Amino acid sequence: MQDDVLMTTLTVREAVHYAAELQLQTKMGKADRRSRVEETLRQMGLSRVAEKRIGGRGASKGISGGERRRVSICLEILAQPKVLFLDEPTSGLDSAAAFHIMGRIARMAARERMTVIAAVHQPTTEVFALFHSVCFLAYGRMAFFGTPAVAEEFFAMNGFPCPPQTNPSEHYLRTINKDFETVTIFSRKLASLSNGCPKKRKLLSYVGYGKRHGVWGNKHGRCN
Repeated sequence: MQDDVLMTTLTVREAVHYAAELQLQTKMGKADRRSRVEETLRQMGLSRVAEKRIGGRGASKGISGGERRRVSICLEILAQPKVLFLDEPTSGLDSAAAFHIMGRIARMAARERMTVIAAVHQPTTEVFALFHSVCFLAYGRMAFFGTPAVAEEFFAMNGFPCPPQTNPSEHYLRTINKDFETVTIFSRKLASLSNGCPKKRKLLSYVGYGKRHGVWGNKHGRCN
């Protein structure tokens, strides 16, 4: 189980204040640091819970899981980095909390001209739409990198169009990750799509499925 490493006995404002004292003491004066703390709390929508104790497992009840995640992000954006790396910022959160957090991060990135690189395993349709570029990995290799709109074209061109009323990210991840496939149906689909067609083999080659399962057609074949 993933958890945010925070001092459970501190209030939200105290946690962010102490982080500012450690990170920004040599970069700005005391008044400016206080201003930065309040600005950061506002950016992440934490002003109304600023005086609540963080709490958590083994401690008295405190703020919610989504608010804890936002406190963790606050500690990282205090110094206003040009590039922000987030490892699964939505894990363990419900869809509403996940969208709330990612929406605030997206607006902050646009306002501060910040590049945000986030690893997200199961983004909802709404969260997926917030990304300007997406990268899909399969078996340690990059299967796709580009905009969500280009991803739709790419998968459709390779024989895997996103069905209506389907979360695009879930469809793409099922397509490139063999662990999620229904073997009997998917293997027949791969065989029919890849037979003799270099363009259609492109996506399948990323996951190394074709060579392992012998579904390639004539190597000199041409697309219809």
